[in-house]
Amino acid sequence: MICGRHAASHGRQREPQKEGRFFEICGYPPAVTGDPLALSDGGRKPVTICYLCGEVLEGEVTRDHVPPKQVFPEDLRRCYDLNLVTLPAHKTCNASFQRDEVYFVQSIGPLATNTYAGKALLEDLGESFKYPEGVALSRKVVNEFQWRLNGLWLPPGLVVKSFDPDRVHRVVWKIVRGLFFLETRRFLPTHTLRNFEIYSKGGEPVSGPTIDRLRAAPGHTEHPAVFDYKCIEATSETGYRFHVWALLFWDALMWIVLFHDSVCDCDGCVGLRKTYRPPAETT
Repeated sequence: MICGRHAASHGRQREPQKEGRFFEICGYPPAVTGDPLALSDGGRKPVTICYLCGEVLEGEVTRDHVPPKQVFPEDLRRCYDLNLVTLPAHKTCNASFQRDEVYFVQSIGPLATNTYAGKALLEDLGESFKYPEGVALSRKVVNEFQWRLNGLWLPPGLVVKSFDPDRVHRVVWKIVRGLFFLETRRFLPTHTLRNFEIYSKGGEPVSGPTIDRLRAAPGHTEHPAVFDYKCIEATSETGYRFHVWALLFWDALMWIVLFHDSVCDCDGCVGLRKTYRPPAETT
């Protein structure tokens, strides 16, 4: 597991490995068919609650992109008719994630520059750093790259990339919660028991019954060269239900997220519900 630190290669790009990969990416635009409204509100029961807080939708309501719109490079949004998925959410709930979403893209995006979507995203990052509000963040992101590890210089072509795991995983978890709501129409509390693992291109989790099932599951999005995900549900040896999701960003970085079901009644989930207190908003 990589948590808060990522070793990235800045050498020559290798051809993607096909056999055994979690996701098969063959360039852009991808050849994916299906109803473009399959994951939106079309033909389904109207959404009446905010997927972020679980409360009834009232007052100021916005359409929140899942995943965030800035994950999709502006050049691709302009050149292709991207039918991005949105969910209704309270304006205040949506706005509380804005800073972390910007940080996620600008901190993690540079690790994907060897892919088609990653190169397009790099242009967006360069433009954002031209504005005053982006200067401080750009300095923070630049300082997250280190060419030494524990005092030792890394071999040529390697660099250590650190990041704020709380902010990054907060965004990843928001995306999972939104997609879970789209898939099931069930609210997934923010304090659900969960675990994150990160894999860069060429690295994958060790095979096993659950991971092999996840690998065999189909991708779910129309634009897998930019973002894709797959998911399965399983039952533990002790009988509790859990979910395993794989999220692929820019055909370069994959998050494996394992979390308990929203109605899990294991001791850990029951105890967490009793003691949970909402975190303060990130500034």
